[in-house]
Amino acid sequence: MKFLISINSIGFDVPPELLVQAIKHIDTGNAVEGIELNANVFDEAEREYLMRMAYAARESGLLLQIHAPEPETHWESGTKIDMMLDLYDKVARIIGHPASVVFHPVSFRDRDIAMELTQNYTETILLKIDNKGLLIVPSLENLNDTSLVARLGTKQLDQVLENTGMGFCWDVGHDVISGNDSYTLPNGLEASLENVHIHDICDTDHCPFYHFNTDFVKTLRYLEQIGYKKSVVLEININKLNASSTFQRYHEYIGNLMMIKSYRQQWLFEDVYNTRGYGAQEVV
Repeated sequence: MKFLISINSIGFDVPPELLVQAIKHIDTGNAVEGIELNANVFDEAEREYLMRMAYAARESGLLLQIHAPEPETHWESGTKIDMMLDLYDKVARIIGHPASVVFHPVSFRDRDIAMELTQNYTETILLKIDNKGLLIVPSLENLNDTSLVARLGTKQLDQVLENTGMGFCWDVGHDVISGNDSYTLPNGLEASLENVHIHDICDTDHCPFYHFNTDFVKTLRYLEQIGYKKSVVLEININKLNASSTFQRYHEYIGNLMMIKSYRQQWLFEDVYNTRGYGAQEVV
């Protein structure tokens, strides 16, 4: 498995070239194998950040993956979808391999409509990639419901993705929030697995592993058991880290990554189970 960290606009105050240099400087154990960048390609500044990050990642030897903006910003516009996919193809040609891109399903008040819209959105993306020969490996990520809208989870996406050729991005934290803590996937999604997002949860999403409410040991051992060899993205909101400065936050972020990469160690297995749900926020 390849282990990556996630960066979104919260971290864009640091130029991509400098951020990559800082990560390389901090990461003396080479724990970080790549970056998944969540950028709004319909914003000029974020679009430029993505392109600069592509060159910076290539020069540093880091993998680069992409997280697409929320579908509500573009799913109704063929022109916007074309622009987005063409940009991802340009990134792929800079980094020298097909770009792995994560998309969210379309959310809606009614679950059946959300599934129909997501099916159409998925088919549109796949058709445009195929017709243009774009260097993109797409995957669709499971979400979790809110009180306002239906956000499709693994059970719904198992139906939507059946026989489409679209990959699946398993967000383990979203599964746990949805009440699915089996840490396994249906056979269909297991076969189409292209990417994994992992993070802790504690009242909110995308937390560092302080509380161990998401069982990363069980998750990673399961992935190893099924022969999964692709990317695992530690997806943390850096504002939820304890440190105050950006540089210290990435120290802490990489420390969290080093911990989850030790999932084979029996001492870690025992330590996690002895501290699950513990309320203190300790820096790893």
